Amino acid sequence: QDLFKRGGYKGNGYRSIRDETLKYFGHICELDSEGKVKSVYYPETNKGVLVGYKIRHCVNKSFNKIGITGVNNDLAGQVKYKGGKYCLIVGGEVDLCSARQMLVDYAREKYGDDVNAAAVVSPTSGEGSCAKQCAANYDWFDKFDTIIVGLDSDDAGKKAALEVAAVLPKHKVRIAEWSMKDPNEMLVSGQQKQFIRDFYNAKEYVKSGIKSSSDLLDEIKDELRTPVISLPPFMHKLQANTKRNGLKQGRIINIIGNTSVGKTTVANECVYH
Repeated sequence: QDLFKRGGYKGNGYRSIRDETLKYFGHICELDSEGKVKSVYYPETNKGVLVGYKIRHCVNKSFNKIGITGVNNDLAGQVKYKGGKYCLIVGGEVDLCSARQMLVDYAREKYGDDVNAAAVVSPTSGEGSCAKQCAANYDWFDKFDTIIVGLDSDDAGKKAALEVAAVLPKHKVRIAEWSMKDPNEMLVSGQQKQFIRDFYNAKEYVKSGIKSSSDLLDEIKDELRTPVISLPPFMHKLQANTKRNGLKQGRIINIIGNTSVGKTTVANECVYH
């Protein structure tokens, strides 16, 4: 109540985030005497129950807390959603608000309301612990049709994104590559439309290594150019079964047979030929 007297959900355009977005996630702003945001209080829940606030002090970018905070809690924003078509994971609470705001604006423009806006969540203890927090909430993520991992576009964010993707339902996961560092930078720079394009252009992640045909074109060209070792005449049937190409260079070839049937001789004949 004391905080609300000094600010509440009023951010005065802090990081280009609207007051309605702050209110949606329950982010409380503390203002200084000039009306600028001094600190932001981010609520944290555990199994949907409010248990604490992480406090970000904007001047020196330090943090402290009230109550219980950390990686063992729900993800930031998780309490707002029960499932749906899309869930976006971003790097922190500022990006949480930024992404939500741009997705809401897109939904309002396309559908006339924000009912269809994608869910957005973020880790409460930074990108480094995001995978652990997401793994603990696997069943909740599985309630969505598509999970888009959109952490920061720097090296640390890309590494964390792969770690997150590895602990979620792999057939549902896509990885977004932002055109700028993060969603907030895109919001502040007026790149809302590009953000939406990046969101929907997120690429499928499949740990097994399965790729889409569009991603394979360059590899197909390289495969066709790979030099081959043709086989000696007595192996003409095997030569035919390799589409008359023989053995590709740069491969490990296993020659299997019983003891003393001449495997070494066959290998030497191939190399000699």
